[in-house]
Amino acid sequence: MLNIFFVCEGNSCRSVFAEYIFKEMLKKRGAKEVQVFSRGLDVRHFATGYYTEKVMKEDYGIDVSRHVPRELNKEEGMTANLILTMSKEQKERAIYYGWAPPERTFTLGEYIGEDEANEIKDPYGGNVEDYRETAKRIERYLSRLTSMILKQS
Repeated sequence: MLNIFFVCEGNSCRSVFAEYIFKEMLKKRGAKEVQVFSRGLDVRHFATGYYTEKVMKEDYGIDVSRHVPRELNKEEGMTANLILTMSKEQKERAIYYGWAPPERTFTLGEYIGEDEANEIKDPYGGNVEDYRETAKRIERYLSRLTSMILKQS
């Protein structure tokens, strides 16, 4: 069983988009040997946002209203096969604090072959279109990731 964690700051938008969209992509392709989770690095002040729920429901038909933000912990990080962050700074922080093994931790863009500097901007504080744009970008990256993961299985 392959365990993949998507990580952002508060586990309230980007990593939530990635987790649920990726699960749906894998389901449609019949992949059963992959477990997908999302986590944040600091979730103290976050909850799944209204725009996150709205975009997921309206654009993807996925209800994330029961999602509860959770922090990445060392135990999960050390047992993960792959940890994909939304920014280089998040990757570096997860590794620095010992929550993620360096050899299995990448930015999502870096892992799929994009320039590492090509980070996924946080839409937090923006409008619903900012969230939609972020979700669509993540979806494009996840499409490539799905093909990569299924080839490895």
